Amino acid sequence: MTTIQILLVDDEKSIRRLIQKEMAASHRVITTAGSAQEASDAIRRQRFDVIVLDIKLPDGNGLNLMISFREMLPEAEVILITGHGDIDTAVEATKMGAYDYITKPFDLDRLELVIEKAYQRVCLQRENRVLRLTQDDRPPKRFIGRSSAVENVRFLIRKVAPSHVPVLLMGESGTGKNVVSHSGDSQPEPPRRDSADNQKLRHLAERISPKRAFRALQRRVYRRK
Repeated sequence: MTTIQILLVDDEKSIRRLIQKEMAASHRVITTAGSAQEASDAIRRQRFDVIVLDIKLPDGNGLNLMISFREMLPEAEVILITGHGDIDTAVEATKMGAYDYITKPFDLDRLELVIEKAYQRVCLQRENRVLRLTQDDRPPKRFIGRSSAVENVRFLIRKVAPSHVPVLLMGESGTGKNVVSHSGDSQPEPPRRDSADNQKLRHLAERISPKRAFRALQRRVYRRK
């Protein structure tokens, strides 16, 4: 099981000791800080997955610290600890990016559950980032095949690609709509001398709507069959 790195920031030593003792587990490493300065120093030394932050500290405001910590650790999730009188502030903080808040006196079981859920979000965000990077490194997808049907689709893609109008791709699941939308075939054709027939088609496309021009292309393709 992956180890969760947790930073607990609270100026009350008894609370730090209680949480560190009761939530001790093989898959959790809890680092404590009693002030904003100690927390900042800890974040500079290592990376944390979840930060449990008291909204009131003797040397700093929890909301300002949350913004600062998220800039230093964009992937980390922040859980605020607050008293009943600061609930409105904590709710506002969730709109600013905090994952959730816990009120004092808090239930350790609930705190444990919120930490686990926050860590699940951290893992999901990391997986999504890796997936995006992996997809960016892949070569563009292309059609495989030389049948007349595939060649007709390629022809239509090359004709539509240079235009700046939306194109609706229709078809059953698995027919290749995603391949068409990302295909290298969708790049515009290099400049070349048009035949008289193509010149007429271009002139027609300038006079009518893109939708009617696309239908004209289709009729022209099917007449060739």
